[in-house]
Amino acid sequence: MDLGVFDTGIAKIRTRDECCATLMARFERHRCTPAANPHDRRLDPALRTTDDAGRPMTLRSRHGHSNTARMWVDMAKSRDDHLWALVHAERSALAEDLSDLDAEQWRHPTLCGKWDVEEVVAHLTAAASLNQWRWFQSMLGARFRVDVHNQRRMVEHRGSDPGATLTQFKAIIASTTAPSGHTPAYLGEVVVHAQDIRQPLALPRTPHVDALTPVADFFARRNFTVASRTAVAGLELRADDGPFGAGAGPLVTGSTLALVMSMAGRAPYLDQLDGPGVATLRARVQGDTAQSR
Repeated sequence: MDLGVFDTGIAKIRTRDECCATLMARFERHRCTPAANPHDRRLDPALRTTDDAGRPMTLRSRHGHSNTARMWVDMAKSRDDHLWALVHAERSALAEDLSDLDAEQWRHPTLCGKWDVEEVVAHLTAAASLNQWRWFQSMLGARFRVDVHNQRRMVEHRGSDPGATLTQFKAIIASTTAPSGHTPAYLGEVVVHAQDIRQPLALPRTPHVDALTPVADFFARRNFTVASRTAVAGLELRADDGPFGAGAGPLVTGSTLALVMSMAGRAPYLDQLDGPGVATLRARVQGDTAQSR
């Protein structure tokens, strides 16, 4: 999904204002603001001398806050490391599938817009090669036109032939480079585009449900590189092969893969879903697909 960070094949930011707002939000999160007030709750809890109510803090209580903060940081890092391990495993699985393709299959259409198999693979390599600064430079050079950004970066990472393109993709299998800290989105990048390739070629492998579940959770909670939350607003989603569930309203059930791909705007997977909410989801997904053409 996409990316740089924003994907032509999955969804696109529709206005420059929305793109700028996203950038500003990211810059704000990383902005360093000095805290001159010793009672400012943004300070490291271990450095504070009073609690939120202004009461003096003992050394023990300050250390307790600090230990709690460190615990949460460690937990977040552990979860992030786990997600990146899933990213690497799914990239490796896709590389195995690609190794067996013939020349005709490399030129086969995919579920990702007008791109063929080799172009989607080059796009995945590009997505794993852009940090925040390089992504911003590319978007700026493209005047925030997402299609232009994606096409330029895809061409940059497409080799002289499919074998060279695959070699470049294999080189980024273990990469943790990304334009932001939204690791579930970059896991989604891999699993969705892998199926963009596999489904039209009738390749049997599918991502593991352990990799799909955090992507489904992320897609249901927010729009990022895909308008996934908008697509499922007012619907209840429930996977029949794993723990994923989200939302409230008319029910949509199916495999975690079918739910993820449908939230990503891949209309062929809608036929694998059941429930009274499918008609609403189908109308939204097919409407978005028609507008993007």
